[in-house]
Amino acid sequence: MGIILSDKDPKDEFTVHDRRHFDREGNSISEEESPSITAEPPKEEAPSASEIPSEAVDFTAILFSYFHTALIYLGDVEDPIEHKKKENLPGAKQMIDILEMFENKTKGNLTPEEAEFIERALFDLRMRYLQKAKLIK
Repeated sequence: MGIILSDKDPKDEFTVHDRRHFDREGNSISEEESPSITAEPPKEEAPSASEIPSEAVDFTAILFSYFHTALIYLGDVEDPIEHKKKENLPGAKQMIDILEMFENKTKGNLTPEEAEFIERALFDLRMRYLQKAKLIK
């Protein structure tokens, strides 16, 4: 028993045979009664030019994306969507916490450049956060 889901050429299709020995109600069924489904194989599409990264992504680029987001949340950089600066201190704190987690989880596994980047980024963000939260002047 087969269900055809397409009027395409049968060569472009595949069949799935249900091998379960029970129907939905739990009644025993024979192999001949098991339903089959015929469908087209998935079509693979090439990624568009916008989906292909122009440069290889490295760990510093990932760290920089969190650093930049924190700067947006601190109101020091314009939001690229709203095209204005506004503060979101809880969001900035979350980005700082994420960068701290990266620093702790990758300790001893970073290149000297990566370690220096994350250390400087965290220092800068912490100082900016403390100033914005009016914890220091």
